[in-house]
Amino acid sequence: MAKVVLHETAPGATDDPRETLFRRGFLARSPVASTLRPEARSPLAGLLAPLGPKRFFGEYFGQRFHHFRAKDRERFAKLFSFDTLGSLIANRHIPIDYAKVFDKRGSPISSKRFAHDKVTGTTIDPEKLMRLLFVERASMSVKMLSLYDPGCAALAAQFTEWLHHDVTVNAYFTLRDCRTSGWHWDPYDIFVLQVEGRKNWD
Repeated sequence: MAKVVLHETAPGATDDPRETLFRRGFLARSPVASTLRPEARSPLAGLLAPLGPKRFFGEYFGQRFHHFRAKDRERFAKLFSFDTLGSLIANRHIPIDYAKVFDKRGSPISSKRFAHDKVTGTTIDPEKLMRLLFVERASMSVKMLSLYDPGCAALAAQFTEWLHHDVTVNAYFTLRDCRTSGWHWDPYDIFVLQVEGRKNWD
């Protein structure tokens, strides 16, 4: 299995089998897919430029590390951004059990603290979540974005086509000196795409 993460690396959750079934038919069924920006309809080649998918998967993937440096700060943000994530949350497209929030030391925060209804606890309250992130300096991870965002769905589908393995897209948001996890290793291949902010990857 391969995993694409947006923002920073953190422990991934177990794949939901519903994602695979949904993604395989997503682009064919969704009227949104046909109206996507060109970079969202065919994002993989742009992300892997100047190498391109054929050279990357033939010479680098599973063999050696490669750091794609973007001179254009907006290059990767065209695919996905914090504003897009915020919109998905504000419109309650993201189930609360797909989001995890951590305090600035990396300890999990109960979902009851950002649930719209503490009794059922099935949806995210955007105001409570933003207060945690920007007042209490919490960090957040959101899994399976390919279920809810057409651009991420297109990217996952193209990775799947090249790798012949299921691919999922997760997003991570952290402020300076905060984290979603400590040092760790992942039992799958990771393609990390930083779409906003600054981070030292060396």
